Amino acid sequence: MIETVRNPSGELVYRARVSRLQPDGSKKFFQKPVTRSYTQAQKDIISLNKEYPPMATGRRPGEGMGVGAFTDEEAYKKYKKIIDKKFEKGYLKSKKWSEMTANQRGAIATDANFAKKLDDRVLEVQLGDKKVKLPKGMRVTSIANAITPIEEFYKKLLKWKKNPTADNWTKTVGLNSTANNFRKYLLGGKPETIKSLTPQTFNLFENLNLKSAVNANEIKTINSLSKGDTSLKSQAQKKILQKLQNLNKMKY
Repeated sequence: MIETVRNPSGELVYRARVSRLQPDGSKKFFQKPVTRSYTQAQKDIISLNKEYPPMATGRRPGEGMGVGAFTDEEAYKKYKKIIDKKFEKGYLKSKKWSEMTANQRGAIATDANFAKKLDDRVLEVQLGDKKVKLPKGMRVTSIANAITPIEEFYKKLLKWKKNPTADNWTKTVGLNSTANNFRKYLLGGKPETIKSLTPQTFNLFENLNLKSAVNANEIKTINSLSKGDTSLKSQAQKKILQKLQNLNKMKY
């Protein structure tokens, strides 16, 4: 604000003055020297606002997940990962809490709250008649794309085990990404290898201990689907060749 006061000689002068809320909840005043010019006092107000930017009102420092009047150090300590990530992606021009807009602070607090929920979450996967819990805080792209396909695959795997032959694998389990990934996994596929699996797929198979669902002979049969004359590729090629041969017989 701009105050109008009289100097010792009785002349009217102007003084720019602002109040700022402090982290402890108290108020502190900052001001410029008096001036005879009202225009100069207006410039002084602008200068004070730049020198002493207002802090967001709200919770006291360190309280809850709200967007409180944190110091720069407190905010960075509390939201370090999110602030660093947003800064690297260009969503923030500064890592200082005092230099962020209210919307930026609110977005950071919201992201932190969501991340905490994910950290505390425990996902369950239905494998046959039992539910298997994944490690607390384990992330997946989505339940529909990561968990559900494994549950459906496991149902088919149990059916296949009643007649565990190479031919029945195609009929019962079929050709799908989860089945293909499981075959890669049994052959030693890991992330960043020739038989590559995504880190998410590999970690899910590991934590669910899917390998224990099949015995040594079943693993041998499944592995045969990926190599040699009994591979699914070879079987498909044989079927195509057989169709061609049948067509040729029909011509004569």
